[in-house]
Amino acid sequence: MNTYYLIDYENVGDDGILNCSKLDKTDKIHIFYTGDKTRININILNNHGDSEFEVHKIPSGNQSVDMHLVSFLGYLLGINKGKGSSYIIISKDKDYDNVIKFLTNKSKDKIVRAVKINPSVLKQSKDALQTVVAKQSNNKNGKNKTKLNQEIQQRMSAEGYYGKAINNVAKIVGKCYGQNNFLRNVHNALRNEYDDYLEIYKSIKPIISKYEK
Repeated sequence: MNTYYLIDYENVGDDGILNCSKLDKTDKIHIFYTGDKTRININILNNHGDSEFEVHKIPSGNQSVDMHLVSFLGYLLGINKGKGSSYIIISKDKDYDNVIKFLTNKSKDKIVRAVKINPSVLKQSKDALQTVVAKQSNNKNGKNKTKLNQEIQQRMSAEGYYGKAINNVAKIVGKCYGQNNFLRNVHNALRNEYDDYLEIYKSIKPIISKYEK
């Protein structure tokens, strides 16, 4: 999962992006500044670890950096929807907090504000987010597996099979669920178990095809 750092450079200056040499290729730094008041320190261009780095010089104006930064954040949320990315606005300006609260209610992604890049804290935050996403994925897989089991049993029952056979086929399908080549694995497992495996497979194939990843 990627982490995006949106830097309000006019607000934090060089201090906001110190200590970023340990960032990796999943980290994306975007610096926002206007040419009127601020000049980018060339040294920071060589001190961003393995992260991707982009500078955005924007038109001057009242709250120009804030508006462009927030608009870009919305753009990133849109194009990265469902990818589990996280976003950190680097600024001392607490006005961003209301925007963060609003967008957090609209998105499942992690959005926070910090006054500087702190690799150790952000690494912990990223690991925590990955854990949450993994748990959500496991919960979703568990629900899908339960639903699949129910559908298999219903189909087998409708086809005239009885208790032991129904439970065994559902068990076989459940063991194969989540694997690569799900359909083929179910086919082969049934072939090893039943002489009439083709009839069983044809019966349940419309169901298990919906769960092929």
